[in-house]
Amino acid sequence: MKRKTGFAVILAALAMATGAWGQAASVSEKRDMAVFSLGNFGWTLPLEATGAIDAGIQGVFAELGRFNIIEMTQRLSSGGLAEFVQAIRKAKEANFALPEKHLFGEATFTEADFNRLLGAFTVAAPVITLFDSRYDLDRKSSVTCITTEVSFLDVASGEVLGAALVRTTGSDATDQVASMRQVIEAIPKSLEFQVRSMPAFRISTRILAVPRGEVKLQLGSNMGIAKGDEYAVTGTKLISGIKDVGVEISTGVVLYADKALEPGNQLREVPRLGIDVEPGAEYWFALGNLASYGGVGIGAGLALKL
Repeated sequence: MKRKTGFAVILAALAMATGAWGQAASVSEKRDMAVFSLGNFGWTLPLEATGAIDAGIQGVFAELGRFNIIEMTQRLSSGGLAEFVQAIRKAKEANFALPEKHLFGEATFTEADFNRLLGAFTVAAPVITLFDSRYDLDRKSSVTCITTEVSFLDVASGEVLGAALVRTTGSDATDQVASMRQVIEAIPKSLEFQVRSMPAFRISTRILAVPRGEVKLQLGSNMGIAKGDEYAVTGTKLISGIKDVGVEISTGVVLYADKALEPGNQLREVPRLGIDVEPGAEYWFALGNLASYGGVGIGAGLALKL
C-alpha cells in the first residue's frame, strides 16, 4: 500500500511540473513501425547471408523496444521503394482509388497489405546497395564489404524521414565465409546507433522525482530503456548511473550535478557507439552501473565513455 501511495505522489507532482524552459516536458510513446524484408539493388547475395542480415535488422527494431513492429515479407528494390513512396503520397488524396493489387518492382501488395501499412507510424525499408566479397591480393586476405541502407518513411505525411547508411567490412586470411560473417555481425550495432541518433526516434522523457541523490525518470522497459543507456538535460551537468529499470519507471544514482535537479526536467536520449567524447552545456544521465562501462566526467562539461 505504501509503495502505491509513493508512486501516486510522484505522478501527482509530475502533473504540475514543467521543463527547464517553463514548458511541460515531452515523453515519448511507442509507435507502430512496418519493417520490410531486405531488398537489393541487383546484388546477388548467398541466401544464408540474406537471411542473417534480415534477422539482424528485424532484431534491432524489436530490441530497441520503442516500436510496435509490423513485419513485412515483401522486399523492395530501389525502383520499388521510389514507387512505394509515391503510392503512399497518392493514398492521402481524397480521390485515390486502390487497385486490386499494388506492384512495386518485384514486390506485390494486396489491398489489405497496403491498408495495413497506411496505419503504421513509420515504414522502414532496408536495401543492400553494395556487396563485394573477393580475395584481395594486396592484403592477402578474403575481404567482404556490404553497404546497407535503411530508408524511413513517415506514413502520415508521405515524406522520407531520412536513411541509416551502414557500411561494414571484414577480412580473413583463409576463409571468405568468415569475412562475410564479420560484416554481417557488425551491421546490427551500427544500425541501432543510427536509429537512436535520428531525431524522429530518439526517446524523450522527464524526471519524476529526485529522492536523496537518486533520479526517478518516467519510462522503463516498456520503451526499451536499459542499463547502459544515457540521457541528457540542457543547462546543467550530471553523471548518473541507473540501479534499477522498472516497467514504467527507472531509477538512477546521481554521481555528479552542478545544480539542483527538479521534477519535470526534460531528458533526451544520448546515443553512444564505442569510445567518444562529447562537449556541451548539457549533463549526461547514464543508465547502467558506471563501473561497467567506464564513464568519467572531465573538465567543463565533458563526458567521456571508454
